[in-house]
Order: sequence, then C-alpha cells, then structure tokens
Amino acid sequence: MTIATVAADCSYDDLKSCYNLENFFSDGKINWPTDDGAVQDLCGKLLEGGGCVLEFSKKCGKSEEGKKHFAQRMAALKLYHASVCDTPDGRSGFLERVKCYSNPAVEGAMREVHKRYVAMIEKIDAGLPAGSRKQAICCSLLYVKDHGKESVKANCEQKTVDYLKSLLSMVVSALGGKCAI
Repeated sequence: MTIATVAADCSYDDLKSCYNLENFFSDGKINWPTDDGAVQDLCGKLLEGGGCVLEFSKKCGKSEEGKKHFAQRMAALKLYHASVCDTPDGRSGFLERVKCYSNPAVEGAMREVHKRYVAMIEKIDAGLPAGSRKQAICCSLLYVKDHGKESVKANCEQKTVDYLKSLLSMVVSALGGKCAI
C-alpha cells in the first residue's frame, strides 16, 4: 500500500499493509540484511512504510495526541534513516550490529518488547485523557529502552548496547525533550 491508497475503512489490515516487508520476515523469523544492497532496500521500504503509517494516522487516528505521536515517530524514522541509511559508514555499522540482533534470544526479546509497545500505544490512542497521553507515551518508550537494552546487554558487545541506546535516544528526541531517556 502506498501513501495515496490508505483505505477508507481504517482497518488494522490497512495499517499492516503499509509495510511491504515480505522478504524481511519469513517463517516467524527476521531475515536481517547481510550486505549493503539489502540494507538500502530495507531502508527504502521502512521510509515508504513510515510515510504510509503517518498518512494512516492522520486519516484514521482517534485522537490529536495519537496523530501527533505518529508524526513524531516519522520524524524519528527520518533521523534514523539519515544517520544509518544515507551513508556507507552508517550502513556498515548497521550490518555490524545486526550480527548480534539476529541472535535468537535477542530477536525473541525484541519482538516481545515491540508487541507490548504496540499494545501500550493502542491503549493510549483508544482514549486516555489528554493530560495523561504525553506521559503515557514517554512511559511506553522508556519501557522499550529498558527492556530492549536489557536483552541486548545480556547477549551483545558493549558497542552494540551503546548503539541501541543512541538510536533510542534519537527516537525519543523526536518528542521534543518531553521524556528523559
């Protein structure tokens, strides 16, 4: 699905179809890129899919706070894209870190963290009072930081832990300093 074709019924299937990552996921496993061309392909798909998610959230989001959150996530994705995808050094650094992320223990833990993050964001968008949303979004991001880093720290070299921490800090910075990470 492209940005121009977000369906009118705003279904979860519409949202899921924003990302065309069938080569990235197979048989419940993540097929991490193994060369520069594969990283560039994944980066392009992530950026296009992020634009689709942003358009979906503008059209289908239930709250202004939820729509703003997705716009902030897109800003963070663009920052990540620039730091990792746009330079040969960024892509080679990503390939180096991926060796650890493909460890089944890390991959499984990160899937669980992501699943819980999505559930938290769905609850926030489903109707938390406006005054509670920013703090709830911060809480969900801090959960990702703490639990994601925990798994990486237990299974990877320190430079990979530091890389993940800097990535998460960049994502959180898109919230305009509203969270301390």
